[in-house]
Amino acid sequence: MIDFPLKGHRRSDVADGVPMETHFTLYANGAMDGVTKSWTSNSFEGAHGVAGVILYAGDHALWFSDAHQCGVGGRLDFTGSSDRTESWKEQVPERVMEQVTGYAIVHENRGGSDFLDWVKSNASAIFSICGVAFI
Repeated sequence: MIDFPLKGHRRSDVADGVPMETHFTLYANGAMDGVTKSWTSNSFEGAHGVAGVILYAGDHALWFSDAHQCGVGGRLDFTGSSDRTESWKEQVPERVMEQVTGYAIVHENRGGSDFLDWVKSNASAIFSICGVAFI
């Protein structure tokens, strides 16, 4: 049985010099609050950072969050921010909450429109690459 609230965290690089960091809290009622931050040390290059959370039961993916975009531009690229923080919310279905045994936070350098399809089709690889935090 999981003790709620469940708190998750991951920091990873989505491109050279472009880290992302995501924190989330999952409450017993299925409400999930998250914050994702991206920043860059590169002068001209940024990344289309996208974050997502996968909830697991054993090695089986149960639920995928929406794609949360937090991309940045280079420090000298004045068309966008080189340091960006986005807050987001999700609602996890009750049937999923009853089965959760772990989670993975996925960071990728790709457009948000294909992120969720990519995550779903690579869930088993993500299980081993990102690691799953078992609770």
